[in-house]
Amino acid sequence: MTPAEHAKAIEDAAEQYAYAYSIDDFKDRSKAFEVLQDAIWAGVSAAPEEWQPIETAPQDGTVFLGYRDGKVREAYRVQRDDCEMWVFGGSSGSVEVAPQLKPTHWMPLPAAPKP
Repeated sequence: MTPAEHAKAIEDAAEQYAYAYSIDDFKDRSKAFEVLQDAIWAGVSAAPEEWQPIETAPQDGTVFLGYRDGKVREAYRVQRDDCEMWVFGGSSGSVEVAPQLKPTHWMPLPAAPKP
């Protein structure tokens, strides 16, 4: 599922949920909510599961798995105008001062378990 298809599936499911919520039938609301949840989970489970070059990583503070020198840690890029800053395994620093904190590869976090 492409990101555009995922967005459309969520939009359609949300409209179905909104309609079902406007009527007084709890069974319809419950079913519509399940459809909405399934649409969201479909996009999460469709996330790529291969290591990708760090240049393609999210730049908006999204947490992902980072890889560097045989270590896999939670990582993300900190939004700053004055430097390129990364958090890798709980440590943070600019690339100029602490280049070892910039991962070389990344992948999305795995999906959370379904309730």
